[in-house]
Amino acid sequence: MNEVDPIRDRKKIDDMKSILKANNRFRDLLWITIGLNSALRIGDILSLKVKDVRKENGEYRTHIRLREQKTGKNNRHKINDAIREAMDLFFEDNPSKEQEDYLFTTYAGQISRQRCDQIIKDLTDRLGLEGQYATHSLRKTFGYHAIRQGVDPYILQSKFNHSSRRQTLDYCGLTYDDVDDAVDELNL
Repeated sequence: MNEVDPIRDRKKIDDMKSILKANNRFRDLLWITIGLNSALRIGDILSLKVKDVRKENGEYRTHIRLREQKTGKNNRHKINDAIREAMDLFFEDNPSKEQEDYLFTTYAGQISRQRCDQIIKDLTDRLGLEGQYATHSLRKTFGYHAIRQGVDPYILQSKFNHSSRRQTLDYCGLTYDDVDDAVDELNL
């Protein structure tokens, strides 16, 4: 996989979601929102079924529980308010989805990773973002913003299944400008 960047600008993330909402692209809004808020890899996101996020009675689950494809480890990921809001729009638009149905489908079957990569590239190009972006950018964006909001890198190291804190910090894409911004905000 080529090296990709996190989406560092929070406003650009909001703009991306607004574009998807305005164009009634609720399927894409949901998988992107899950990626941004869970740090799940795209293969795990695309393997999700309705039953993984919603109970039979229609209530949302509190966590996505799954065996991660890459690591083989059982893991759980919190379904936060942003994911719930995206699910509201998605299920309102897709009321006939059954428990065993995959969440992310096209007329021809499951959406492909390649198509998802193209969607991210198209959105980031449209927003004028410089850098390399693909679906893995969502996972890196989660880490980048978590670090910027003060989440302990050791927690992220565990979340990402990294072998070292340094690997996690490098992975999250922090720059010298980020360090400078943190110093500017400190002003003790």
